Amino acid sequence: MAVRAREIERPSPRGYAVVIEGRPGAYGAWVPQLDGCVAVGATRSEVRRLIAGAIELHVAGMRADALRVPRPTAVDAAIVPASRTGARAARARQARRLVPV
Repeated sequence: MAVRAREIERPSPRGYAVVIEGRPGAYGAWVPQLDGCVAVGATRSEVRRLIAGAIELHVAGMRADALRVPRPTAVDAAIVPASRTGARAARARQARRLVPV
């Protein structure tokens, strides 16, 4: 089983933190502060471009539905290596810890 890469994009003064994970040919990105805001792509650059569009669409949809749009906040995150046994569960536990502080 290949270890999947994960990187955490720090928010800019006007942007949201984005988690990108995957392996060559299959990357996914999600935004911890925007439930359901996700993107997938074949390359990191593609998924970065797609998640930027997804964020814009997600926020526009929230505004159209008169929902509160969360302000971007800083995050404190750590990447903890997981053993090959239970790596998927460890990644899931780690992902839940990537929350804004």
